[in-house]
Amino acid sequence: MIYIIESLVQKNSTINKWIKGQPCMLVQDGQLNIKGLNSNHVEMEQLRTMMRQQNCFSLKEAKYVILETGGTISVMRNEEEDAVLTILLIDEGVISEKALLSIHQTKDWLLDILKEEGQSQVTEIAYAEWSREHGLYWKTYAESVKEPYKIDG
Repeated sequence: MIYIIESLVQKNSTINKWIKGQPCMLVQDGQLNIKGLNSNHVEMEQLRTMMRQQNCFSLKEAKYVILETGGTISVMRNEEEDAVLTILLIDEGVISEKALLSIHQTKDWLLDILKEEGQSQVTEIAYAEWSREHGLYWKTYAESVKEPYKIDG
């Protein structure tokens, strides 16, 4: 049975992609690929955990993040960014009250910063993180990748 499947996979690229899958670009040129995250059932916290395992502690540090067919990720970092620990404050338009408490801040503090930067709708924010060194960093759904690169095949 394994021999037959391997033979089919080697001879037919469509079957190969269907059985083995193909890599997916989750971050491309520093922009989130929301569609890729959703289609691969990867939540923001899972992405952050996998990135930390690759010594990348912030989406701001990531230039490219690729979800490989085996379920691991590959990360290419922006050279100019220093590694810092960040706290996830907004995940898919929802503010994390516990995260705000952990940094001794309030929801009003967060909303004020966003408003000062011209961002009035929290529901439009795909991701927001905070670090002591760099402050608040976020990406909106509008800033997410529309057409991701096809890495293989």
